[in-house]
Amino acid sequence: MHKAANAFQTVTAGFLYAPDPQPQPWPKRRAQLLRATNELDFVVLASTPKFPPRVRHYLTKVHKNLTLGRRKIVHERDGVGFLNRTSGLLAKGQLAFGYAGDLIGHQCRVPLSADTETMLGPLATSPTTRPAAPNTSGHRKH
Repeated sequence: MHKAANAFQTVTAGFLYAPDPQPQPWPKRRAQLLRATNELDFVVLASTPKFPPRVRHYLTKVHKNLTLGRRKIVHERDGVGFLNRTSGLLAKGQLAFGYAGDLIGHQCRVPLSADTETMLGPLATSPTTRPAAPNTSGHRKH
């Protein structure tokens, strides 16, 4: 689920947090969104029965929001319309996914939630992204 959450967040982050440095036509972007949505929804549905009832409750909410978002995206003509009509669904789904992850905590080797780096979306892999500055303080990074 973690890997699918990363993929989903990477695709959606370009709409929410940072513009894509290499804009893509809406049909291609819509296909990427549908693929990431389908992947996340599949792993959520496949995994939900394996969790305790409280976690299942939140994962069911995630599935519901992904389903509603998928129904809306196929009718959108552009990314702005998609964002306007689905930002509430995305926020509710992220909240439910976060609650499920909080309930699981560190019981699993890999966290349920997406990595914070994927919130940068396309900028995380942009050729203009600069590497981190070298450590010149003399202290080792831990």
